[in-house]
Amino acid sequence: MNFEPCIRYFDNLGLAKVYVRITHKRKIGYIKTRFIANQSQVDGTRVKDIKLLAKIIPLIQEWSEMLNSVSLDDVNEMIEYITLSKEVSFTEFSHGYIRNESKKGRDKSMANYLTALRSFQDFLKKDEIYSLTIISS
Repeated sequence: MNFEPCIRYFDNLGLAKVYVRITHKRKIGYIKTRFIANQSQVDGTRVKDIKLLAKIIPLIQEWSEMLNSVSLDDVNEMIEYITLSKEVSFTEFSHGYIRNESKKGRDKSMANYLTALRSFQDFLKKDEIYSLTIISS
């Protein structure tokens, strides 16, 4: 597995969001970071600014340690695992919503919501669904 800070495109102000490209078994994925680069900080799509790299490298080291503690073979699973701590559980949110609405006496319609949630879980073949999964799938 390989991590590399990069940009994907510049906006009309000449700024670009910094991503970390993850390559594993010839598959590529991207994780957006909170960093922004200008044109003088990059060479093509590669981040070359030392000060910016000094801020990104500890993040990459943290992610690398996280992935070394698990065995994942898919880039998308790796990205999901890295970002899970920051993502909202759609499953947890749905169960909370269903509980709250059931308390208000909307049991029949909430039974339909629960059925839809279970069908969605079966479709994705996952018991726990996170917002990143919904966006990327």
